[in-house]
Amino acid sequence: MINLETKRLIIRDFRLEDAASLAQHINHPLISHLTANIPHPYTLEMAEKYMQEDLLEQVKDPRTNYRFAIQLKESADVIGSIGLHKVDWKNSRADIGYWLGVDYHRKAIMSEAEEALLKFVFEEIKLHKVYGTALAINEGSNALFRKFGFEQVGVFKRDRLKDGIWVDAILWELLQEDYRRRK
Repeated sequence: MINLETKRLIIRDFRLEDAASLAQHINHPLISHLTANIPHPYTLEMAEKYMQEDLLEQVKDPRTNYRFAIQLKESADVIGSIGLHKVDWKNSRADIGYWLGVDYHRKAIMSEAEEALLKFVFEEIKLHKVYGTALAINEGSNALFRKFGFEQVGVFKRDRLKDGIWVDAILWELLQEDYRRRK
């Protein structure tokens, strides 16, 4: 089990008992609107299925996904998630993704979580590169990528259909040497 701690957060592997708080915090139209793959409504059954899939992923060797729960130290609730998807060990890279419950937006929680994840990526599992996409309409995610030194390397034009409108997705990447230079 992986457990990363920051001043306010515990960032850890999911557990089956996280399903209810996951469903509670992810089930919001704004989260669906700002992310590429999270539907609304998001049911308890969907969260339970996600937990079961994640538990199977945690025992893989080598692991190809690291989906972490974001929990405030003062609570057992899962208020968001951050993780690595499609870990490509041969080419030493992974896709980063995250979401945070709307009650916790604009409180620097995701900044704190991303800083811990990037340290894990580049100092513990020692990947060469991490990349991610954010919908162009998601100003918060794009600002977070910029804050941590990610370079915008492309735009997927009219990539996702959101609320009947095609929106662009922006591709970002961060190389290990750029992460180290930033520190």
